[in-house]
Amino acid sequence: MHMNEPLGQHHTECHDSELDVAKQIGPQIATLHARVLALFESYGFMTDEELLDRYVTRWGAISKNSLEPRRNELVREQQVMNTGLRKPGRSGVKRIVWGLVPKDGTLF
Repeated sequence: MHMNEPLGQHHTECHDSELDVAKQIGPQIATLHARVLALFESYGFMTDEELLDRYVTRWGAISKNSLEPRRNELVREQQVMNTGLRKPGRSGVKRIVWGLVPKDGTLF
């Protein structure tokens, strides 16, 4: 990761507002990762919309711009994976269904 790159982001040129958010959320990353994993353990496969809804129900408000990068980080850490399944979201557009990487190597 580049020194000026906020956690969970892939571009190299950051705006000062992005750096401020990265500094603010940095100490909370481990907690957010644990919460995302706990939701997948409780609910199984889900889209980002479902993940957001369940997070808000359990722990309160969070923006999708804070939650989706945490899920992306867990994908990069090979703890969460794209299941290959798609499900219509609220807008009707098909969304990726995410799930925990199985410990035994089987998907279903």
